[in-house]
Amino acid sequence: MELWKKNLYSLWAAQFTAAAGLSMVMPFLPFYLKELGVTDPDSVKIWSGLVFSAPFMISALMQPLWGVLGDRYGRKPMVVRAMMALGTANIVMDLPKRLPSY
Repeated sequence: MELWKKNLYSLWAAQFTAAAGLSMVMPFLPFYLKELGVTDPDSVKIWSGLVFSAPFMISALMQPLWGVLGDRYGRKPMVVRAMMALGTANIVMDLPKRLPSY
């Protein structure tokens, strides 16, 4: 198999896994917001929509910048950067559960 096809399949698998993970979180988002203190049903709806749409809105705004950087430095470094940033964000999101509460 050609190298570009292997790269395409591996990137497709990574993107599919990320999208599947995000879609599995969506049904539980309102319950998580209630645990954070949002109690009004209308507020839960609004916050659920905002939290779910935020990554897509930011992505739409940042695409031109990432495109320019990808053209300048190459696409592979940009993919590595994105995956490192996603991993770091997931680790940082888990920190409050690991820290002792006073």
